[in-house]
Amino acid sequence: MTMNLYKYILQIIFFSLLFVQGAIACYQAKEGSTLNGDELIKNASTIVLAVAEVTQPPRQTLGVFEHTTLHTLEVLKGKAKSSYSFSTSYESASSDNDFNGHTAKEFWEKNEGRSTTPCCLCGPDHSFRTGATYLYFPDKLGAEKSAELIRKPDDQWLSYVRSKLKPESK
Repeated sequence: MTMNLYKYILQIIFFSLLFVQGAIACYQAKEGSTLNGDELIKNASTIVLAVAEVTQPPRQTLGVFEHTTLHTLEVLKGKAKSSYSFSTSYESASSDNDFNGHTAKEFWEKNEGRSTTPCCLCGPDHSFRTGATYLYFPDKLGAEKSAELIRKPDDQWLSYVRSKLKPESK
């Protein structure tokens, strides 16, 4: 009898852990999560260059969030809103990485961007700084390169995206 009780308790623990794991895990990745840079440019319906305005919430809330508004400076593709507002987590360690104006080898050889994808989130944890400019793909935020920091007008990622969007001359 004690052996059966022991097995029963183990089964309950096992199945409980399965259900808890399922509750934390991401079942559907954010739109764009499998896209590389070229696919991102091609499949995004909207691409904008935007400047960030980040504010703290009036009181601390569970999850410690900031409120971010990205104000559109230039529309590179599609129909864009004048601004995009959302809540984000506090700045990640990689939030200031612009890959040296996007000239760094790892930006181009790997499918990575400045934002990391932490455990149990359905996509990159994009964070923003007030006054900074970003190349923003609002409908493909699951892509690693969908909210890249742009420090200079001759940034290589920005230039690359612009070149891919130019109509082909015949």
